[in-house]
Amino acid sequence: MPKHDEIARRIDEARRSADALEILEEALKQVQGALVKIEIEGTVIEVPRSAVVNMLRDLQDLSWGRVPTRAPAETEIGTQEAAVLLNVSRPYVVKLLDAGDIPFRKVGNRRRLLLADVIEYKSRDDEKRRQRLADLDANEDGSEEN
Repeated sequence: MPKHDEIARRIDEARRSADALEILEEALKQVQGALVKIEIEGTVIEVPRSAVVNMLRDLQDLSWGRVPTRAPAETEIGTQEAAVLLNVSRPYVVKLLDAGDIPFRKVGNRRRLLLADVIEYKSRDDEKRRQRLADLDANEDGSEEN
């Protein structure tokens, strides 16, 4: 069982990661090129945009209290593993596949998905959810003024 200090450290890390994520997401929206300039204690470096996007994913994981992980892009998973990643049932994943929402291939009678495709779907779905919440919040704020 984690000690109180460890729990406090993780909570602090999650808060700082959430703050950094918000700032970095807004800053990245302003960058048009393939390279992003980052200043670290007076030293300016240029890094590929994709590296910053990966940093955003890591910050998001940390802000949720999860440990960031990496897997090769060609890693394949089954429908049950995808269901666990998406926090849905396996039959729901099959419906997503049949609807064309996530690409897959069949090996015998089994469906195989690229882990990267599942993560991409999850990112799109999370963004849609955030947008719907923002829209609801905006509508609620507008109705309070009237």
